[in-house]
Amino acid sequence: MSALAFVFFYLCACGNKSESVDYVYDPNFTPEVYTDSMAMFISSDSGYIEYKVISKTWEMYNKADEPYWLFPDGGYLEKYDSLGVIEATIEADTVWRYVDKGLWKMLGNVFAKTAKGATYASQELFFDENTRRFYSHVVVDIDDPEQGRLTALKGFNANQQLDDFGASKVIKGRVLLSENDFESSPPVQSDSVKKFVVP
Repeated sequence: MSALAFVFFYLCACGNKSESVDYVYDPNFTPEVYTDSMAMFISSDSGYIEYKVISKTWEMYNKADEPYWLFPDGGYLEKYDSLGVIEATIEADTVWRYVDKGLWKMLGNVFAKTAKGATYASQELFFDENTRRFYSHVVVDIDDPEQGRLTALKGFNANQQLDDFGASKVIKGRVLLSENDFESSPPVQSDSVKKFVVP
């Protein structure tokens, strides 16, 4: 009896009706590859690991007019030197990597920390693999062990280790904290820490 019911259902469900769906494939907005919960290593031309990337979601748009990778749910990146020592860690809400340009774009709650303990917080940060430079065009809060707390009002430019940077329109401020002394010095306006040109 159940076999008869299956045949009846099959004949009713598999009529000659066919429906078409209008769909236009756009490689700029439709990922070629979608990966969930990923961790990857990116090697240099000389074979050593340069980056480790961890993200909940990785979308590859390799057939787009300008091929790119997108990490829409945020990303965590470690930058290594040639000996495998971590030079910097970076987190952001959304990350892009423009494949042909070798350019990383990080937006939203960007936080970077260097091996020397300096931190950078901004809403935008770029890393150019070709020039080996980080840069930003927006406000960057910097806490540097050597220079203290700084706010770069018009962005900054730094080497790949984030330990040699330049910024213009900087507000300097330093807070001295100890168990008995909670004094702070007022911010001092400075024209620049080092002059630079943001790309």
